[in-house]
Amino acid sequence: MAVLDGLKEILLSADPGIGIDPDAGYIFKWIEKVGLDHVYKGKDENGVVFDIGTSGSAPTFGWMLHAGMKDLKTNVTNDTFGYALKEANKGLIMHNDGVIKSMSAKLTSITTAGDAIFIISINGVDNNVVGQRLVIEPTSTTEGGINSTDGFILFTSELAYLAGDTIEVKCLNTGHLPDRNDGSVIVRMEDTV
Repeated sequence: MAVLDGLKEILLSADPGIGIDPDAGYIFKWIEKVGLDHVYKGKDENGVVFDIGTSGSAPTFGWMLHAGMKDLKTNVTNDTFGYALKEANKGLIMHNDGVIKSMSAKLTSITTAGDAIFIISINGVDNNVVGQRLVIEPTSTTEGGINSTDGFILFTSELAYLAGDTIEVKCLNTGHLPDRNDGSVIVRMEDTV
């Protein structure tokens, strides 16, 4: 939790409104668009709203998206990962515009054959593009593979998304062994407000 002038900040998405004030020792903080500027605002325990600062461009907020799948099967295309390791939670709707910056992945068992290609799908359109995908294979010599179970790739060009877009993490599984491996993926994203 960040601190401003000795007060602990609670980040909100908007002004909470009249009569909703933080507890003593805390402030609410949010961002409003005023004309072309983005104004950082605060609200103290007495309900006083104040400006913290102004940015001439849209601020960004970095965050991580965690997706996972159990029993990743051999030769299955487009296995969609669930969020928080729940296969039913497929697809996440974005609240703001932003970009995807990087991806990391881990498999529970050593890859002995084939490729596990981790990609992002936006609104059902798969983005299987070199520099914006992660490949784990037995020798791990391509596209972000660190070893036969782990990988990391910093995208060579950011992958943009818009508010309202649905983001999915998928695995294009081309002869990957062992069958029924478990996978976990972290996607680093930045929202612009």
